[in-house]
Amino acid sequence: MIQSKSLGIQEAIRELKNMSLSKPLRIMFETRLKARRDRAAEDDYVREQGVKQGIEQGIEQSIKHMIQCDQKNGVLPDQTLENLMQYFQLTEERAKMYLKKWSIDSYH
Repeated sequence: MIQSKSLGIQEAIRELKNMSLSKPLRIMFETRLKARRDRAAEDDYVREQGVKQGIEQGIEQSIKHMIQCDQKNGVLPDQTLENLMQYFQLTEERAKMYLKKWSIDSYH
């Protein structure tokens, strides 16, 4: 048996062993390998979606806090609307939606 400390050589030796398996064993090995790779890809996708969702929630919280701070500091709704559009690159329609969602009734 070939012995080596190099991880690359060890991986190549393992791959050669797997290639020399009988057909049923090779199919079983490849099936497990595919399942492991599929699981890793799924984990990466789920993690990425979680990060995106967290970023979106953070942005919405920032928008909410800006609206509430502007209200407490007496900033006029039109100026808050402009601020939302400028700092968060929102369309006027979307900024109005957030303003309506998180404002007290007398503010908008």
